[in-house]
Amino acid sequence: RHCGSSKLGESNPRIPSKTGRPQRTGIRPVCGRLRFLFVARARGRMSRSPFARACIGFGALGLVSSAVALAGHTQRVSSVREQSRAAFDQHLGEAGEMVSVAAPATIRAFHIDKTEVTVRSYRSCVEQGACSAPSTGELCNWGKPDKDSHPINCVDHDQATTFCAWAGRRLPAADEWELAGCRFQTYPWPGSDFQQVGCVDREARWAHLGPISKLVAPALGTCAVDAHPEASSPSGAIGMGDNVSEWTATEPREAGADSHRFVHKGGSWIVPLSWKESFQCGKDSLQAPHFRDSSLGFRCARSEERSLARDLFAR
Repeated sequence: RHCGSSKLGESNPRIPSKTGRPQRTGIRPVCGRLRFLFVARARGRMSRSPFARACIGFGALGLVSSAVALAGHTQRVSSVREQSRAAFDQHLGEAGEMVSVAAPATIRAFHIDKTEVTVRSYRSCVEQGACSAPSTGELCNWGKPDKDSHPINCVDHDQATTFCAWAGRRLPAADEWELAGCRFQTYPWPGSDFQQVGCVDREARWAHLGPISKLVAPALGTCAVDAHPEASSPSGAIGMGDNVSEWTATEPREAGADSHRFVHKGGSWIVPLSWKESFQCGKDSLQAPHFRDSSLGFRCARSEERSLARDLFAR
């Protein structure tokens, strides 16, 4: 910086050059010959003039200043990286436990959430400003203190996608969900015993007396996500056949299919046990991405290899 000063290198008409033009003086000409000075020093003929030593001193100061600035920048980058890694790890912890799913050659191995995403986990995302609040209502779990361990429901497809991204995960594809839920079985629990199904058939019950209908029992809504571990899938995931149906990332594109609708899979608390087809893993239901309902939630998945974000933080 000092060697490039225009003031120090201005022309001096009182000092003629061999060409008759004014000679440029100051530090710039000397600094332009730094290479010569260093070579001369190596040969034992280093100039002892204060001018040369001052020029080299300026260069050394510039190098030290650059080194200090680089060290400060590196420290700031390292601090930001550590904060990002800590936040990422916190999100992973708040999003909940996952189980590993062994996959055939046609599907890459992956992990899936052991339970549906809970109200407590979703609230962490909302409090950090990454997620928007779900709908509220009588059977929606958001805003109810006693529902923290229940699945978050009344969320649309975009909200589910956003949460999974915040947690370093993603929504599972429909075939991944089916593999984690059944692994070539018909239902997402061992065998076909419907007595093992826990959180289903909890809709309101009415008695129909001619033209008059009377409420016999109110709707019970969802259960805690780990309330029925006996109904776990072959992969160890809980609640894939009951509690809430779950959004997937799959958007069918078959000819004639309604555009921009996503598959959601699994039974829910409103499904009667007599509707056995609704509990089958191969059963696909379609809804528009903005659809929200008290019987619809989600769980997240993650590919077997470490996520891209984690790899970036580790560099």
